[in-house]
Amino acid sequence: MTIPNDATAATHCGCAAANIKLRLKDLPEMGYSHKNNPPQGEVCVKGHQVTKGYFKNPEKTAESFHGEWFMTGDVG
Repeated sequence: MTIPNDATAATHCGCAAANIKLRLKDLPEMGYSHKNNPPQGEVCVKGHQVTKGYFKNPEKTAESFHGEWFMTGDVG
């Protein structure tokens, strides 16, 4: 979410909402690792606010989740 009056909001997507857990999944084929400085990888989220799946699309839902973690497909 974007924080009100954030002058840098045009250059990033904001911070995670409260009660959202984040982690980075390593993408070795792209050279991204959570051990890099700064850490890099696919952004994964979990929490009550995260979707439970895609509407009437169980294949996409299965593809997009690893356990309780939603794989966003975004690199951070």
